[in-house]
Amino acid sequence: MIAMFDWRESQSFRKYSKAIDKNCQKIIKTLHETGTNNLSLLAKKAEMSPALVHYYYDKLTGRNILKLKVKINVRNIGLQPIEIIFKDESEKGEIRLETDLERIDYWRRIEKYYVQMDTYWHAYYNIPKEAISEFNKFIRSLEKEGNIKITYINTNPIEYNTKPNIDWFNDEERKWDFKWEEWIDEVIHGKEIEVPLIKSEEYMVLDKPDVFIIRKLEEDAETSFKEIASEMGVTPPTIRYHYYKHLIKYDIIKGYEAELKLYPEEISAHILTQIQFTSRKNMYTFLASLEGKPFTSRALINLENNIVVIYNYVPLDQIIELNKALIIMKKIGIIKDCSIGLIDRKVKKEKKLPMELYERGKWTVKF
Repeated sequence: MIAMFDWRESQSFRKYSKAIDKNCQKIIKTLHETGTNNLSLLAKKAEMSPALVHYYYDKLTGRNILKLKVKINVRNIGLQPIEIIFKDESEKGEIRLETDLERIDYWRRIEKYYVQMDTYWHAYYNIPKEAISEFNKFIRSLEKEGNIKITYINTNPIEYNTKPNIDWFNDEERKWDFKWEEWIDEVIHGKEIEVPLIKSEEYMVLDKPDVFIIRKLEEDAETSFKEIASEMGVTPPTIRYHYYKHLIKYDIIKGYEAELKLYPEEISAHILTQIQFTSRKNMYTFLASLEGKPFTSRALINLENNIVVIYNYVPLDQIIELNKALIIMKKIGIIKDCSIGLIDRKVKKEKKLPMELYERGKWTVKF
């Protein structure tokens, strides 16, 4: 049924496609390169007029194609990212498992997904560093008490922005050309990316304005200093000082990134792909090839085992084509192992940092 569904004829797709052209491509690419939320700076870097950038930016955000999000370096505020995949071996226990996974306030993303006939859960946490041992005991207790099996743990995931774009959109014909064969060739012969190693550093103690700024920018990355200052009851220069002299200087705010949704929800699918590569080089080349492509949003890298978990977003009839491309890469020796799962939209959750749990320079831990 998926292969027969012609999403190109849907009214919602035509609405999306009318909002996309080469100017959008240029703006999105410049957003990825600069990591700015300043549209005037964006216009300068893109060599476009500010009025034109504002017009296209408003059109993209107004149609929910683009959303700007602040990037927080959680390691520098005392949190450790941890990624876990569970296999659910009892349908009766899935509601309880969802509740258990959310019991810890430091979860950031939780997805239930299906690989063939099996049910899995993917959970991503930012845990206070002093509570990692206690967290590990809690996770192991879930496996012991319930009908679940931990199939994967990444104790030091590196979150990587794949820099999606509309490179495969045919501007003249107003349609998408999914060039899977060209992508495979790019993975084979393309360049590598450099993934920065995570350094273990002492984290910074935040004060009240720092915490408030992070909270407000996570709610809306376009919030101005004036708006934050007004809500907090301080002056804009106070907010500006804390933003630049604390959050930027100590690499807590690492900039901004464009989150894209290039197709309407009703004709698309959220996919979670877990890939183990045969070498570090093949993994880096694969990641580099994702830039500009319209079917990924982010990746979680495991340098220890050359594993990447990728969030994909594709039209329904392209799921099979994506899977075929990955199978080919496995046959030619780039990929060692791979699974592709369909995310359940009803259990696809994301949560902001629990800044309300940060008090007097420490994170409050409750298990």
